[in-house]
Amino acid sequence: MGYLQKKAGGKNSWHLRFVVLDIKGRVLHYYIKETDDTPRKTIDLSSVKLERVSGETKKDHDGFKIIGPNLSPRLIFVTAEKKNCDEWIDALENALGALAILYFFFF
Repeated sequence: MGYLQKKAGGKNSWHLRFVVLDIKGRVLHYYIKETDDTPRKTIDLSSVKLERVSGETKKDHDGFKIIGPNLSPRLIFVTAEKKNCDEWIDALENALGALAILYFFFF
């Protein structure tokens, strides 16, 4: 969990959001502020694709793109530090990998 810059769709505006990865529930929540009780949005990770982005983002920060059927064309999250971005991508890939394993095992 932590603060990330978020860009949605084709808009060129960036917003600071508090983001929480719920591995157990396999969702990503983001809040306007850390103290908010209700997420601004919850993203179901079961049907999304994750891509690393670099150089095409705010101030050339490292980030990742989440693409899914129920999202605006895409969501981009960026961090000021590459290490922080790598940690987010690792955690998301682990969550997505766990979903693939569960799907394969049960279906």
